[in-house]
Amino acid sequence: MARVYFLATLTFAGLEGGIVGIPFGSVAGAVGRQEPSSMIRHCPRAVSLRVWPCVALLCFVASLRGQVCYPQWLPGDGTTGATRAVYTSLLWDQDGDGPLPPRLIVGGTFTAAGGRPGTSAIASYDPQSGRCESMAGGITNFSQVFVYCLIKMPNGDLVAGGDFTSAGGVPCQYIARWDGAAWHPLGAGLNGRVKSLALLPNGDLIAGGAFAASGPAPLSHVARWDGIAWSAIGNLSSVGVDAVTVRPNGDILAAGTFNPSPGSLLHDIARWDGTQWSFIAGAGVIGGVYCFANMPNGDLIAGGPLAGIDGISLSGVARWDGVAWHPLGDGVRLQNGSQVNSLTLMPDGRLLVTGDFTSAGGNPASGIAIWDGATWSSSEAASSIQVLTATLLPSGDLFAGGQFTSIGGVAASNIAVRRDQGWLPYGSGLDGPVRAMASLPDGRLVAGGMFATADASPAGSIALWNGTGWSTLGRGMNGNVNAVATTPAGDIIAGGSFTDATGTPASRIARWNGISWSPLGTGLADEVISVAIMPNGDVIAGGNFTLAGGVAAAHIARWNGVDWSPLGQGTFGAAPTVRTLVVLPNGDLIAGGDFTSAGGLPANHIARWDGAAWSPLGAGVNGPVYALALAQNGDLVVAGHFSSAGAAAAANIARWNGAAWAAMGTGTNGTVNALNIRPNGDIFAAGSFTTVGSTTVNGIARWNGAAWVALGSGTNPTTFNTLASLPNGELAAGGTFSIVGGQSSNYFARYSLTQAPTAASISQHQVVAAGQRVALAAQPAGGYQNVTAHWYRDSSPVANGIAGAAPGGGLVTGATTTLPSPTFSTPAALVISGATPSDAGTYTCVFSNACGTIETPPVMVVIAPPCDPDVNQDGASDQGDVDYLINVIAGGDNPNSINPDFNNDGASDQGDIDALINVIAGGPCP
Repeated sequence: MARVYFLATLTFAGLEGGIVGIPFGSVAGAVGRQEPSSMIRHCPRAVSLRVWPCVALLCFVASLRGQVCYPQWLPGDGTTGATRAVYTSLLWDQDGDGPLPPRLIVGGTFTAAGGRPGTSAIASYDPQSGRCESMAGGITNFSQVFVYCLIKMPNGDLVAGGDFTSAGGVPCQYIARWDGAAWHPLGAGLNGRVKSLALLPNGDLIAGGAFAASGPAPLSHVARWDGIAWSAIGNLSSVGVDAVTVRPNGDILAAGTFNPSPGSLLHDIARWDGTQWSFIAGAGVIGGVYCFANMPNGDLIAGGPLAGIDGISLSGVARWDGVAWHPLGDGVRLQNGSQVNSLTLMPDGRLLVTGDFTSAGGNPASGIAIWDGATWSSSEAASSIQVLTATLLPSGDLFAGGQFTSIGGVAASNIAVRRDQGWLPYGSGLDGPVRAMASLPDGRLVAGGMFATADASPAGSIALWNGTGWSTLGRGMNGNVNAVATTPAGDIIAGGSFTDATGTPASRIARWNGISWSPLGTGLADEVISVAIMPNGDVIAGGNFTLAGGVAAAHIARWNGVDWSPLGQGTFGAAPTVRTLVVLPNGDLIAGGDFTSAGGLPANHIARWDGAAWSPLGAGVNGPVYALALAQNGDLVVAGHFSSAGAAAAANIARWNGAAWAAMGTGTNGTVNALNIRPNGDIFAAGSFTTVGSTTVNGIARWNGAAWVALGSGTNPTTFNTLASLPNGELAAGGTFSIVGGQSSNYFARYSLTQAPTAASISQHQVVAAGQRVALAAQPAGGYQNVTAHWYRDSSPVANGIAGAAPGGGLVTGATTTLPSPTFSTPAALVISGATPSDAGTYTCVFSNACGTIETPPVMVVIAPPCDPDVNQDGASDQGDVDYLINVIAGGDNPNSINPDFNNDGASDQGDIDALINVIAGGPCP
């Protein structure tokens, strides 16, 4: 889905500090879709049935479903890579050209991938983001588990083979089928490991390996599954089969070790022609064949620890032309037991070869090389790594899996992706600390910090979160981003240590307008640490600098859209840095930091700028100020590393009411770096502390107006740097952590106060010709448990089957979906095949779990009448119709009164001409 909506939301205060997020559309309870006048979507631990019957009912329903509805941390992104070797990979598109995106499936001997639980030996990745999901708990065994091979069946199901006895908790002997939601056995399975899989032209499955039977039925290392039962293929006497393939004519090839006569062993390649087995390697194979590839011209390529076939010297790979074997140039360099592990045919006809070789065709190669039919190529410097599998992703990036800790000089744990001539670790999330965050008007969140990648894409220390994943802002910056702020128009201001923003010179501060970066004049002479936007749109920057736009400005300056100017005399002291800023409702500015004077007046770490002069806030505080926030009653909340505020003892956090300082409970036992004020008045504080009073909080705590309380188990021993409210009601946290609330969350985490799902995106409006297919997809925000999706048309539920969306309508699939738990990158997909005008209407998707329900914004579906390419109405569809349409679009006569918007996109332009040409050539109506 190329284009989506990002969903903004509203929030209001719920019970006992809970916040209810209301994205566009209605909110409904767990017991029905009717819209009550008030909806509470979290469950207090103790509640009166008389006072709160609806809350009690929700808690009861939630408890029946095993759903936790009180505030807790959502699952985040774990470490990139896999814990052990990756043996196989496959780009799996279950519904072909349907709305579901393709998935990258990886299998191996790992115990976890992407830091996700339930990813034993097999995992599903979103190719675009690198986000990993469990496949119903993965594949397990009584001992170490191996997944060696994967294949897509004609019906879209996935089959995995290897050395295992269980898949998703279901007994599956060495081979299993995945239908997109659950694992299933293939009959009685097999009694030994499966090394290779292939498909016959009729869709039957061929398996090769070290098995000898399926249940009581004897087999001989090669077997056929017809969808009902396993059967032997002839009488092949073998010790074990390492690779199988099916030739274009339907012949089956099996490579392995055979015993053609009693007491003899032969490494060879056997061919089944439908009647009998024969050997095609003549004098046999020296070394072995572990993989095959069928080339477009009919040639067969074999790879492995090959040293020779039928007396011909080889190095890793060989070509069979149907008559004889030939080398592929100089092959790949094998040494010390190395081998070719996989052969993958690329869309352009070239062959991708992986292994643990160090050269190909005499050129340096690090386990990956390409054969174009005549020569070898590789962009890798020679190094000894084991690449076991490679897959070309839809983006054109190359995925590699194997057994390595680095590739191309980049640290990567067994999986990586090559993009733009360089390797990146493959996985979702951020690869470094987050220092600053801010919400955008459209519901997204911008994060800045010290990271190089976001969802496996080069990010340059800044990225956008949309509820399910990260996207980049150009190539980002060439240095750290310490501060971010958003303008009412949605522009992003970023400050830090950088001097370049995606190729544009920008000295420590830059603006992103949604398309590109631009500098703010000549910028600042030193690091920017804080940024604020004034009511009139002016930008305030604070930090370590003494020059702004070439003008003297002591650590704080204003950008008015044209020029930089100082704010009076600025700040001074032994350490004069300005670290945090907040704008008061009247437009005054509060600055906090390391300084001890402002505007020439004593100002201990905090001061106020009224537009003309600086003034202190009483006696200030006795240590650095790192965070400022405005409480709902107008008080200023101040946090940092101090022990007193004015005359009051205050451990790292205090409140200023405009006249005097006051402590907030016992405070914390360590530094507070960030503050966040919730709509109900609760205050969240985060940093490097571990306790508030006698309560263990591990870095983050909530002030409810009377006392501090913990947010789950927090994080330990690392630090929270920043907090932000997401418009859907979630709390976002950034820092140096890897575990939050007992689960993986590398550098970025989210806290839900309700556990009710929220919506992230939905397809754009569609115009579909009658008889064609409607394909819609909606995405909930990531991290929510037990979410189901149900589609509605014009507020009426859609059902699967003929006329499932409307009387007389087309065939509906995907009307109701149970999404993977927790939600991440799998959307709810609705398909209407053979759409009729009855199917037109407004569609929404409702996401629900036991904690609540949310409805997406509507998407309009228009069913256009069948197109008629005979636009000039002369009885023929030909060039004359194209010329007629061109003339009408250009403003010429239109005697037939046709609608020139042939593709129904709302504009009459070249797109309509292209669509008409396509239909005349036999293509579908637009």
